[in-house]
Amino acid sequence: MLQLSSPHKIFDVLSREISTLVDAELNEGEHIAQWDGRTTDNELASSGVYFYRLEFRAHRINRKMLFLR
Repeated sequence: MLQLSSPHKIFDVLSREISTLVDAELNEGEHIAQWDGRTTDNELASSGVYFYRLEFRAHRINRKMLFLR
């Protein structure tokens, strides 16, 4: 298991930060984080491709997701 450091963010295809998914240190184990589709300005994001970033220790994981409303 991995200990995740913070923050975990969501970006649009132009690499602009859209939202912060989790902004806390998480202990080892399973965790679920759910994005409500809102930006940091509390506006509903447009449908499209987004990227999320998870960071742990010296590693960074970037993955793609499709958001449909």
